[in-house]
Amino acid sequence: MTRDTTTGATPRQRDRRSTPPDSPALTATASRAFAWLLILTGALGILASYVITVDKIQLVQDPHFSPSCDLSPPGRRPC
Repeated sequence: MTRDTTTGATPRQRDRRSTPPDSPALTATASRAFAWLLILTGALGILASYVITVDKIQLVQDPHFSPSCDLSPPGRRPC
């Protein structure tokens, strides 16, 4: 095999070094999509905790209140 006089690498080694395993554009897009997924699921979690908190407060004020989603034993209102 012939060697490159500037780097001392063979042509096959030069080809391997010239293409990175992951392109930066693909990595940035995947990171951005994952960030939006985390933001969305975090917002849904905050919304769900707010609904549960409001239901708990109403249940303390009125013992006969039926929450929007009740996982109590059978005989109670299901989700």
